[in-house]
Amino acid sequence: MGTNLNIKQNLVDFSAPLEQPIPNCVTEIIKLMKNYISISPNQLTVNIYQPGQGIPKHVDTHSVFNSQIISVSLGSDVVMDFKNPLTGKVLPVLLPARSLTVMSGESRYLWHHGITPRKTDALQDVVERGLRISLTLRECTKEPCKCSYPSQCDSQNYGKPNYSVTDEADAASLEAKYVSQVYEDIADHFSNTRHSPWPGVISFLKKLSPNSLVMDVGCGNGKYLNSMPELQFIGNDNSLNLLQKFAKTEAMRFFSCNVLNIPLRKEVL
Repeated sequence: MGTNLNIKQNLVDFSAPLEQPIPNCVTEIIKLMKNYISISPNQLTVNIYQPGQGIPKHVDTHSVFNSQIISVSLGSDVVMDFKNPLTGKVLPVLLPARSLTVMSGESRYLWHHGITPRKTDALQDVVERGLRISLTLRECTKEPCKCSYPSQCDSQNYGKPNYSVTDEADAASLEAKYVSQVYEDIADHFSNTRHSPWPGVISFLKKLSPNSLVMDVGCGNGKYLNSMPELQFIGNDNSLNLLQKFAKTEAMRFFSCNVLNIPLRKEVL
């Protein structure tokens, strides 16, 4: 609501505001924050989280939003994890219902924040999550970011990679850091959001003869491996954390490998 923001592309269109402005009830809440915030929010995102849902760790884009990210939690308490990408340190922070969270400085520009998808949080006691609604308020800006954290800043680091690729070893190292490790880090959320088979894939599988051998290359959390009992499946994926999502399931055959080097005889494929 408010400023026209394309979240997927991180683009703001100031010339075409959304038809739905920030509602008056939220404007009144903003007035109550005046002693705690230094921005003038012009964009509102409302997210509804069912018990068990979460959001991957991330940093709100520097070039699009101003110096503070504001969140109001309604409904259920939840634990939000903050991770320092330079040290790997993780800090769990309780966001109580009806609380205000203001991220600024290092917590806004450097630390990644996210919510692990699970149905309970371990505080002093194990607490079950309920329905949670978050109101995220930001101030969209046209000005490039000049923060003190260039390693995380798209304004200062865009188009200026701090790496070079001169041989296969460099390329493999780059893939391990920016592809493989990313999937290991987001495996929980990725798996929880990839639970429904694609209709097109199921349609293809139904055309196969009973007992056909199906190789699911890049099987992820293995959602297809038990989809049709009349077929024989073998799955593989490069992410060990994704494979562990179904590692204890019986009658599944899978292994970890790079798709460029699948350890099967040619006649099997």
